[in-house]
Amino acid sequence: MKLFMLLLAAISCCSSGFQDPSDKNVAAIVNGLEISNARVDQQLKISLGKREIPDVMLPRLRSEALDHLINRHLVLESIESSGIKAGPSMIAYKISNLEDRLKEIGKSMDDHLTQTKTSRDELQYEFRWQVAWEKYLEKFLTDQNLQKHYSKNQRKFDGTQVRVSHILLKNDSENSLQTANQIREQIVSGKLSWNDAVKQHSIAESSVADHGDVGWINYNGPMVPAFCHAAIELNPGDISRGVNSSFGIHLIQCNEIKPGKIGLSDARKIVRDDAMQFLFEKLAAKKKRSAKIVFPK
Repeated sequence: MKLFMLLLAAISCCSSGFQDPSDKNVAAIVNGLEISNARVDQQLKISLGKREIPDVMLPRLRSEALDHLINRHLVLESIESSGIKAGPSMIAYKISNLEDRLKEIGKSMDDHLTQTKTSRDELQYEFRWQVAWEKYLEKFLTDQNLQKHYSKNQRKFDGTQVRVSHILLKNDSENSLQTANQIREQIVSGKLSWNDAVKQHSIAESSVADHGDVGWINYNGPMVPAFCHAAIELNPGDISRGVNSSFGIHLIQCNEIKPGKIGLSDARKIVRDDAMQFLFEKLAAKKKRSAKIVFPK
């Protein structure tokens, strides 16, 4: 029953919009498909769940919700153009199955559509997406491809730890990133030592006395994601180019590595989820280059 209720939430909150002709409240038009502001608000609501977010963050999060809906439609177009799609009979089966499940909890389809403010077109679109995406993943997330994804990104999954130091700079101008990279070039070329660069430039007071040392981290923390994701790719002695985070711009130096020991069999779910996200982003980015996306004023 829990899975069924999650399905109902997804149908009502995650599908791209098909607007009533009289509804001009449109957030974006993607290759002719309209996505309503109401649909974006629903996507944002389900993404946040019960988390309370300061009002100042809502515009950015709402923009991310709209971008997700745009990308999802582009991914669907890409999948269907490759010949992977949900036929009318499969969609009809899904709707029939939903009707049967609704009856079990004493609801009709009309009741459900009214309660969730969902049209039948939206419902059909949601099942069209679900079936096509599931078929695509079944085809491409094979054991062989999961092994390739694990091997290519092993440090993300195997528990590898890196001990790193950083120089934190303010991100207060258009030239901040360029300034950070110029400092890096001075260090790499031997014109400036790492320790001197930390003393002269880092605003991270808590680590300056330790030459910028922040200890051991892995792909998942404890530093912010942008920092960890960049640091885990480094080898001892490497210094990253400028990495932008909510704290400023970091130059990261790798001091030591402890290789991880978690194999694919133990990390399979994480690897699969990561590969799934990679495929989604890859398809969306490729399709977006030729897409016609309009944002009505």
